[in-house]
Amino acid sequence: MIVPGQFSNLIKRPHFSLSWTFVVLNILVFAGTSFFFTKWPSVSLGQGLKDKNFAVSISEMHQQTLDPIERKGTPVPALEALRDHRFWKKVRTFPFTGDQVQIEKNRAMLLKFQEEYYASSQYQLGLGALETSPWAWVTYQFTHASIIHLVGNVLFIFLIISYLELEVGFFWLVSIYLLGGFGGGLSYLLFEGAGNMAMVGGSASASALMAFLMLIKNNKLIPWSYLLAPVPRGYGVIYLPAFFIFPFYIMSDFIAVLWEPAGLQSAIAVSAHIGGVFVGLILGIIYLTEEKLKKYFIRTGVLLENDLTDEGKI
Repeated sequence: MIVPGQFSNLIKRPHFSLSWTFVVLNILVFAGTSFFFTKWPSVSLGQGLKDKNFAVSISEMHQQTLDPIERKGTPVPALEALRDHRFWKKVRTFPFTGDQVQIEKNRAMLLKFQEEYYASSQYQLGLGALETSPWAWVTYQFTHASIIHLVGNVLFIFLIISYLELEVGFFWLVSIYLLGGFGGGLSYLLFEGAGNMAMVGGSASASALMAFLMLIKNNKLIPWSYLLAPVPRGYGVIYLPAFFIFPFYIMSDFIAVLWEPAGLQSAIAVSAHIGGVFVGLILGIIYLTEEKLKKYFIRTGVLLENDLTDEGKI
């Protein structure tokens, strides 16, 4: 694993900063959702999919609920079928044909899964076609599905913000995080279709931060932390150009979307990452333009260099 930023910042004594503020905020939201909401619905979902008969039968049931045009296509995998709200709405009363014993067993499991989902933080705080609300555009960015999901996103966000906040001001970093999340959410709603479950997580915001860093630093060397193994010399810091963010992280998302443009075929909402990247690039262009204007105004005497605060300096 190689990540822009320095792992050493994680073991320094915490002090009030934007990077630690985001860490604490994400942890508090995760702790709160774990206490106030039911268990994550993917737990029962994963248990059900281990049953091969269940998975095959769910795919067949989903195919039966589609309109004639959609039905001509290849049956979708069970995981994708279970994310389709249109399928959910028909489960309770639809006259499925086939093995009725297995169908009734599936129906009971699906109804249980729906109940867990509607009581979960994913539905209450996540962003989706059915769950979209004014607050969901913000709450989804701080809500995570599991400890692993939380740690992965928070690690990236902390490392990038802890590096950027030395040179870019509070306003810019908060704007990139939130607007990157908005862009990721919009991209998800546009490309994932009306049937999919709500999205949660800060990965779209992390993508926006990485794209912003890549653009404003471009070919300048920045610290990258690598972890090959938790042993001496198995981790450390190297300096590479910032544009390496593109082949290491961004390119894989674009390839995934081009390879499978239908959207959410895995647990990762790749289209949201793409939306975050575009927002990060746009804000990076605005930031660089503002910096050039400042330098121009200083050269022409309109502004004095002392008039500029640390906000926005590279």
